[in-house]
Amino acid sequence: MAGPIWVESGPGGYVGVGTNYDVFGWSLSSTYTGVSISFPLVDWTVGGPISGTEGIVYLMNQIGTGTTAANEVATPVTVTGLSATVQNITLFSGLTLGPGNYYLVFAQTTSLSMDLGESASGLTETTGAGVTVLGQGGGTPTGLPPTGFPPDVNVSFNAPESSGNQFSITGDPSGATPEPTTAMMAMAGGAVLLAGLRRKRVR
Repeated sequence: MAGPIWVESGPGGYVGVGTNYDVFGWSLSSTYTGVSISFPLVDWTVGGPISGTEGIVYLMNQIGTGTTAANEVATPVTVTGLSATVQNITLFSGLTLGPGNYYLVFAQTTSLSMDLGESASGLTETTGAGVTVLGQGGGTPTGLPPTGFPPDVNVSFNAPESSGNQFSITGDPSGATPEPTTAMMAMAGGAVLLAGLRRKRVR
C-alpha cells in the first residue's frame, strides 16, 4: 500500500511566491515502487494564464553544474492548461526509485506561470522509512523563458520551514532485493539430486 515518501500537508490557503525555479531534494536508502508525485500548481500571471507551455518539471538524480539529460530519472513533464485557481496536479506516477538522491526542478516560463505558491499557515511534514529530506530552495536562472538546461544551475537548499509548499510524494517501500528463500534453495538442491540420479541410471 502506498505510503508517504515526503508529504507536506496543511489546511490550504495559498499565497503567491513568484520564484523562477523551485527545487526539492530527498534521499532514499531503500527502494520505493509505484511512486507518485503531485503538487498544487497555479498560473497567477497578471491578466490571465499564458497560452502554451507554462513550465517544465524535471525529476533528476543530480543538479548543478555538469548536469545533463542523462541525469533525468523520468521524462520531463511539460505543464500546460493551468488556471488562476490552485489545482492539485499529478506530475509523475508509477515510478520505481532505488536508493540515491532525487531532485524535482520546476522551471517556469514566466515568474508566475507555474507557481507552486506557499501555504498561508503551518504544514505537517511526514516522511517514510529510509527517507532523508535534503531540503528545498531556488535556482538561479539565466533568464526567462529559461535558457539552456534548467537543472544545470547553482541551487541553494534551505531547511524545510513551518510554512511552505504543500505536496505529496508517495510510494510502496519494497526494501532491498530479498535473499533466496529456504524453499528456493531446497528446490535447487532437489534439482541437483535429480540430475545425479539421472546420471546413475545412464550408467
